[in-house]
Amino acid sequence: MSKSRLSPGQKVLFYVALWGCRLIAVWPDFVLFGVFKWMFYLLIYRVARYRVKVVRDNLSKCFPEKSPKELRTIERDFYANFAEIIICILNLTVVSPKRLRRRLRVSEGASQFATDPRHAIIMMGHCGCWEYLSAFPMDVYGFRNVCVYHELENPAMDELMKYIRMRIGGIPVERREVLRYFISNRNGYPDGGRMMWGMLSDQTPPKDPKHHWIKFLGRPTVFARGSEYMAIKFGVPVYFLWIERVKAGEYDYKLEMIYDGTEQVADYEITERYAALLEQQIRKYPELWLWTHRRWKRHFGVEAQQSYYERYPEERPQQ
Repeated sequence: MSKSRLSPGQKVLFYVALWGCRLIAVWPDFVLFGVFKWMFYLLIYRVARYRVKVVRDNLSKCFPEKSPKELRTIERDFYANFAEIIICILNLTVVSPKRLRRRLRVSEGASQFATDPRHAIIMMGHCGCWEYLSAFPMDVYGFRNVCVYHELENPAMDELMKYIRMRIGGIPVERREVLRYFISNRNGYPDGGRMMWGMLSDQTPPKDPKHHWIKFLGRPTVFARGSEYMAIKFGVPVYFLWIERVKAGEYDYKLEMIYDGTEQVADYEITERYAALLEQQIRKYPELWLWTHRRWKRHFGVEAQQSYYERYPEERPQQ
């Protein structure tokens, strides 16, 4: 949706939100991450108690081996990181590409990624500041960055997020339009260069009997296979994006190929490789993942259970 299609009230909300973001984002980093971050932390966690019950339920079920004290530490660290992510996203409304690239480094996998002449798919989770992916240094690697996203219910906020993603060079494409857009641009984006498809692949997918249930963080978890379908159908390599927090607002990216675009793979194998790597990342840095997300809301039906327990017989409940 473009701003011209927003209602007058939504246009006002869009500009108020945009300039509100900029008024905060123009402050130097020591104020952003030393003052505003902790103000947001107190407001979100201590005052509003934003989804605290969801976070605690997710953590307790994913880490049953941890003590209550350990879970509370992860909880507090998560909310501090969550506040930092908000600051990072606000800062994308004003930050220069040069400054942003000092915050975002690619330490491994870059040479293979850069020299492959094909398009590429990057599968990642909601870890660290995932919105930084829209600012991936395309001029260095010769890619145009396509950011696959889920449309927000509020048109003004949806427009704001699209503006943020486009400002540094990202091309936002709503997930329902992904296949059509890919086919239209399969020979290269009109402006030249290859396309890098950024897929946040840890979201709960829409209801569909073809979705795949995987043991993830010790729980039956449904995953969509859209990325896998595109990769196999069009011969596109797939990379997993490791994200490590260096310090406030700065991240280290590592690219690991999980599919080369030609390998013969079983159904759902690419998705399972992705899920296994994402779980490793979350267990190593649990505070970086988005625990406020209701990831396990999809009903684990009888048909799904049959397929799931055939692959994970040790998980079958005792009769």
